[in-house]
Amino acid sequence: AGGEVRGHTAELVTALISVDPKTRPSANHTMRFIFFTILREVGKKVARMCLVCESSGDDAVKDSDAGIECSEGRFHCGPCVSKLVQGVLQVEYSGKRALQDSQIMCSKYPSECRTKGFHDRDLALHLPPHLFQAYLTSKIELACQEDQYRCTICFDDSSRGLVCEARMGHFICSECAPQEVQRVLQEIEDSEVTLERHRAQGGRIKCVHPKCSVLYSEPALAHALPDDAFRQYCAAQDSVVEQRLFTQLQQRFQEQLAIAMVEFENGN
Repeated sequence: AGGEVRGHTAELVTALISVDPKTRPSANHTMRFIFFTILREVGKKVARMCLVCESSGDDAVKDSDAGIECSEGRFHCGPCVSKLVQGVLQVEYSGKRALQDSQIMCSKYPSECRTKGFHDRDLALHLPPHLFQAYLTSKIELACQEDQYRCTICFDDSSRGLVCEARMGHFICSECAPQEVQRVLQEIEDSEVTLERHRAQGGRIKCVHPKCSVLYSEPALAHALPDDAFRQYCAAQDSVVEQRLFTQLQQRFQEQLAIAMVEFENGN
């Protein structure tokens, strides 16, 4: 054969098919070829912890090729990904599916993870064929059904924005939503009355329609707001939760102190 033979595979094959028996490697020598060293490294399984299994108390240690991870590195095993897809495809979650643009999100979305969803190519590898086909069908159906809504703020028609969960579904477009959320958060900082009302709502933001008292859901806000605006909202919500915990602890301390004082007085 003319020319120099290159590559570890070619090196191994060339040695094994040598015409001269004396130059052909023995079985032990053959196993020491770099080809088999690389093959052993490739064949090694890397263990990963499935986020969903771990939180539910199941066996969370999985092979890395038995699931997929979001772009922030959170690993989900194949069966748990299937459960996520089955949940999103249920009829009663059609609103959630629309909010997510039919994407399958990390199980920590949106509170801890802001990734844009698993890639279709990864889903194709780890979902049963019938489930992946149903997922693709739902994406096509959503694309065909995309409607235009009238924004409550600017009165422009748009298909992207924030919808409250009231029966009428009051809508504000993706241009107005961040401005309205920032306006509300600024009012909370400037007014004690607004702050107390915000705390009473559990740190959630009320629909901007003046006659609607429905609170926006966190997934809806996560979908409609840019990352910086959503982080600002989450920070304000965390502050409310911390204040509530502090108040509860303070009240419990006062109650225990009163009981201790009564017991002390009775003991004397």
